Amino acid sequence: MDAGVSPAAKIPEVDKQLVLFHSDQLEKIRDGARLLDTIGNWLPVIVVAIGACCWHTGADGPLPARLSARPSPA
Repeated sequence: MDAGVSPAAKIPEVDKQLVLFHSDQLEKIRDGARLLDTIGNWLPVIVVAIGACCWHTGADGPLPARLSARPSPA
């Protein structure tokens, strides 16, 4: 059965690269994308933490009552 040479061995190796665009600022773009990815992962956690703090303290929103535009009940 084994003839010594398989048909797949006759297929030449192809090493092609396709350049979509070239930019000298590619590293800055990658850093920005990494930062947005990190912020996107942590933003829900931060929002829930702020909401929990506001709920725990009894505040009506993210601003304390003394900074709120609404008058406090007298």
